Amino acid sequence: MQEVSGSIPLGSTNVVEEEAVGEDGAQRLFSPSPNMFGTQDFTRSLRSRLAKATLSCHCCGMKDELAIQAAELGDDDAIRAILTRLCDVTHMGFAAVAHVTEDRWIACQVLDKIAFGLEPGAELDVQMTICNEIRQTENYVVIDHVDADIAWRKHPVPIFYGIKSYVSFPVILADGSFYGTLCAIDPMPRLVSGAATIAIIEDCVRDVSALLSARLLPHLMAAGATTDAPRPQAG
Repeated sequence: MQEVSGSIPLGSTNVVEEEAVGEDGAQRLFSPSPNMFGTQDFTRSLRSRLAKATLSCHCCGMKDELAIQAAELGDDDAIRAILTRLCDVTHMGFAAVAHVTEDRWIACQVLDKIAFGLEPGAELDVQMTICNEIRQTENYVVIDHVDADIAWRKHPVPIFYGIKSYVSFPVILADGSFYGTLCAIDPMPRLVSGAATIAIIEDCVRDVSALLSARLLPHLMAAGATTDAPRPQAG
């Protein structure tokens, strides 16, 4: 990945943590402060674009068995702690574990400090995700600054969501199968391509893989299988 020179803002995403009630009546813990990214126009625009990419099961708003299972797998304090660690090390405002198949992207668990709007069990159009490319290659992707990266600045996914920095790593289960991704995004550039940062993210991915493998493949884990699959390469 291309290194980005110059001063890139790090640190807090300047989010005010407060209780708010969404249109669906559900309480949300995070809402943007008035000066987040300059104005709240970014959040409104993002939610509009997200609505276009978000899928409801069979157009009826109900989660099917696969989505329910994904959300149940993600309902784990250890996974929440991993997402917190990922946001801390990358300084990004949104992180998720996602189940990714050929035709579906389903959030297992999320940490949302930028009002992205996804909840566990929610889906995105998999064709409008970089995770779909990671499923195909099993290589990780790190982007410090979309606008400064020749490989990504014209890619439709960052443009569609308005994101400026991105990380996504494949989650490989103990049996060698691809389950999904551990990913994070932010509307600001972030320095995430350094070797030390990547090493920590790889640790997080191994922890996620071990947790999911223990739930999905208990017979393999009981037999002493490990999740030390070959390290993914940069995409």
